[in-house]
Amino acid sequence: MPSLDSIESRLYEHVLGEGQQYNVLLNTGVLTTEWTDTYLQLLKEAVEKYQGRDFLPRDIVAAVHSASWYLNIRYDAWRAFGNGRRNEATEHNLGRLRTPSEYLLLSAHVERGKAQHRGADITF
Repeated sequence: MPSLDSIESRLYEHVLGEGQQYNVLLNTGVLTTEWTDTYLQLLKEAVEKYQGRDFLPRDIVAAVHSASWYLNIRYDAWRAFGNGRRNEATEHNLGRLRTPSEYLLLSAHVERGKAQHRGADITF
């Protein structure tokens, strides 16, 4: 079990614990800039520690995958319940977190792909 002050615990707590935004997003369509900024700062710490490793801790994967995919699903549900209403600020915040989240989850594959292509003799 990671310590309470570890990046694993802090990121997990922000996304899936006390800081979670699923119900707020589903009920109001709002994902605040403050929440997103905190998430991105925590994600940056996780990237610095884990980028390119073959395996990521379960808490990191759960939090990052949830932020990247399930927040969008909740927002889409809110829109469906509200006859397609949009919240452009929320859409912007969701967009800000998607690519860096997916990059961390896929970083080991990206690094392996880069290594495989270095020095490869490519002919056409």
